[in-house]
Amino acid sequence: METPSKLDVLLIQAPCVRWTFLVPAGIACLVGFLRSNGYKADAIDGDMTYKKHLPLYRLLVGLHRLLISSSKPFHRKKNNSQNQQTYGFSTEQGSPQNTSPVCTPGGMITPPRNPIKGFFGLGFSMIRGAFYMVERSLKGWAESSVYEPDLRVEQVLASFDTGYPAQEKRLERALGKQITDANADIVGISIQYPDQMLLGLILAKLAKKINPNCYVVLGGPQITAQIEQFTAPGPLVKYVDGVMVHETEVGLRELIEARRDNAALNKVSNLYFKDGESFTASERVDYQLPVAEYAIPDFSGFNLSDYGYGLPIRSLRGCYYNKCTFCTYPVTGGQYAFTSADFVVNNMIALQEKYQVSTFEIIDSSLPAKYLRQISQAIIDRGLNVKWYTRANVQKDFKDAELVQLMAKAGCIALYLGVESGSDRIVNMMKKMQPGKDASLEIIESLYNNGVQPAVYSMFGYPTETKEEMEESVEFFMMLNRRFRIGVKNANQFNLVTDSPMFYDPEPYGIINIRGSVNAAQGYGFEYDVTRGMTPPEAAKLCRKAGIFFRHPFLAKAHKKVYGRTL
Repeated sequence: METPSKLDVLLIQAPCVRWTFLVPAGIACLVGFLRSNGYKADAIDGDMTYKKHLPLYRLLVGLHRLLISSSKPFHRKKNNSQNQQTYGFSTEQGSPQNTSPVCTPGGMITPPRNPIKGFFGLGFSMIRGAFYMVERSLKGWAESSVYEPDLRVEQVLASFDTGYPAQEKRLERALGKQITDANADIVGISIQYPDQMLLGLILAKLAKKINPNCYVVLGGPQITAQIEQFTAPGPLVKYVDGVMVHETEVGLRELIEARRDNAALNKVSNLYFKDGESFTASERVDYQLPVAEYAIPDFSGFNLSDYGYGLPIRSLRGCYYNKCTFCTYPVTGGQYAFTSADFVVNNMIALQEKYQVSTFEIIDSSLPAKYLRQISQAIIDRGLNVKWYTRANVQKDFKDAELVQLMAKAGCIALYLGVESGSDRIVNMMKKMQPGKDASLEIIESLYNNGVQPAVYSMFGYPTETKEEMEESVEFFMMLNRRFRIGVKNANQFNLVTDSPMFYDPEPYGIINIRGSVNAAQGYGFEYDVTRGMTPPEAAKLCRKAGIFFRHPFLAKAHKKVYGRTL
């Protein structure tokens, strides 16, 4: 007699290689939606669970934390009491003036410069540099203990079922019992990042091995981005029954009902279902859930003490600007829609009450200033004692001191801006909102002076970018690090991805010969050649060099003294 399923759906976040402590927002939102609709759903953070079963990884993480703790005497002194670290789920409400989250998705925000000058200042910098090199080594060893990430998509799809028996055994030790105990009718595996792909597919094989009658379905941004390769004939069809793209709330709800009724799957939204030796698209693969139906995320399946960031909340879909040439939102972001300020505040109230947390991340790609004003005012009107941070384009509205002060009063501790480049020509080729670096500087200064810590995203090696333009950008971000502690620690290289405007119209950007995807470390973008500017390998070399200089500015000064240039 077949054992009845305990769950309708078990959702698992696939393990990833990177050293990350992010709360799985996507599957938490899905669980919240399904439970609010009366279905039995649960979630497992496969990443955290898997790594806890890797002795070497646990040892290296422990050594890393010990190193960070022991190196504190050599950190630069903070110049005011407001810039306190709010790592994890702090319940303290700090002053709104220049409150820095320090540990945020962009990394550790660099504290102000050490007042000790001359020999002692150099000595402290060298000690900090030595600590950092050991820290990076520990992180690298920990990541390599998970698995080697340098794989192409086609390599992963061709070899995941036979080439990694050791990883399969580790996954079974870490997650096998939980999958068995759940006995779910549907097992959904979320693959958000490139370095989750291999272990995510091995996990799908494991789920089918444990329960051959369960319906295994894959979803997440990486599946959507690589849908043509995932739906082609290959070994995947032996273990995976379906692949979902875009938003999956309604698709999962319809899949549950179809399984209960033993109905055909061709009407399940956003599903590619197994059909012989490949997958066939359902009648509707671009459905978008109305934002009015968004549910409060459910984190009850996670141990929140394992994580180091605020609880994630989403407030909108898509991007209101929708013009950046390198971004996938103009093609795949969906129809832009904002929920409401009340929805955001109700999320904060419910999550604060349920989990006793007070730090939140509004995870949308770019919030308009007018909505940030509404959210801030609603937080103040409801008397919430919270801290939060989010992302935005470089909008001229942030020159308004009253707006920024309102955000700070409402607990906004950081705003991440899509600055991307310090070259005006490159910024305009990207079709960013700001006209150039002077506009970015003005906005960053306004945020900093009015109580919200600015942080930025950066991108180097954009097609047609010259070495001189990249050097201009590096010097611009180093200046921002010094003046405003914006937290640029790495020189992130441009990655050509499918579904971006420049992928479909590469000629204006000097891109030619687009070919197979590059490895997971590069985000599963595409290889290409250029007709002008730096080649991708040249840009990669300079990015590595610039990353060292961001972390150790004294080396950049020495390099410029010797060679007369920053790069």
